[in-house]
Amino acid sequence: MRIAVTGANGFIGRAVVPALLARGHQVVALTRSPDAAQIVPGVTGIATGAIEAITDWRRFLDGTDAVVHLAARAHVPDAAFADEAQVRAVNTTATLRLAEDAARRGIKHFLYLSSVKVNGQSTTRGRPFRVSDTPNPDDLYARSKRDAELGLTEIAARTGLQPTVLRPPLVYGPGVRANFRRLIEFVAGVPLLPFGAIDNRRSLISVDNLASAIATGLEHEAAQGRTFLISDGTDLSTPELVRLIAKTLGKRVVLMPVPVPLLAAAGRLAGRGGSLRRLTDSLEVDPSDFVRSCGWQPVEQPAAGIAKTVAWWRAATAYENA
Repeated sequence: MRIAVTGANGFIGRAVVPALLARGHQVVALTRSPDAAQIVPGVTGIATGAIEAITDWRRFLDGTDAVVHLAARAHVPDAAFADEAQVRAVNTTATLRLAEDAARRGIKHFLYLSSVKVNGQSTTRGRPFRVSDTPNPDDLYARSKRDAELGLTEIAARTGLQPTVLRPPLVYGPGVRANFRRLIEFVAGVPLLPFGAIDNRRSLISVDNLASAIATGLEHEAAQGRTFLISDGTDLSTPELVRLIAKTLGKRVVLMPVPVPLLAAAGRLAGRGGSLRRLTDSLEVDPSDFVRSCGWQPVEQPAAGIAKTVAWWRAATAYENA
């Protein structure tokens, strides 16, 4: 297929484009900046400018068989979401305008990368989120993603578009930013960590597993017109994740059994209550529907994905400090 990928130069896009090429597809890389348009030799790169400013996508979609929409505004603290209109312009309005124009171009398959946050922020341990669960988006980012999903359903109902929606949990891998990178830095710099009493389960997905899932979703008719939760398939507790990062770093860490309520109180006092909740709460997803429907299996296990992430972090840190 000839596949247009928005956000092709982003953290996830830089894994998705090579994965699609490796499976024999042609890729049109749609990027915001002209400097980023040619990200891989042989890929057709097109600089679109800001996606929220595009009024007609059709000129970027000539000859395209499918669209992968990755571009979004993410990893912005709640306090920074002062301009709700700007967030919705990127995450909701631009998504639906792209989908409308794809349908007008006769494109059938539109793969949209949403977020598990559409389901909610946490689960009861042992009761993972399922697609059949009632959505519970409780921040602006999650609501903007949910509204885009609802809009895609409406577009599909009156056009030939067949959207596939994937809701991943936290994505890690080379190039990761935000909370996962901060956790690596924390483990690398602090030998005594207060996480020993945490008894949770977190679903994650490596960026290479996500890229594989996206390619698989594009290639299987069973994915068209459906929504799926996806993950590595191996959930980890926060202590397990920290020990895995430490082992990869070649560090010995001691996890002190600080009671979770005390951790939570300290997090609130430090203004990091949200970050602490993500470390102490459970968030599990059930990817079995996608596995059954499309025959997908992860291409790497968490230990390998985390090793690659830590190796990238070492190199990036050395470069930044040079």
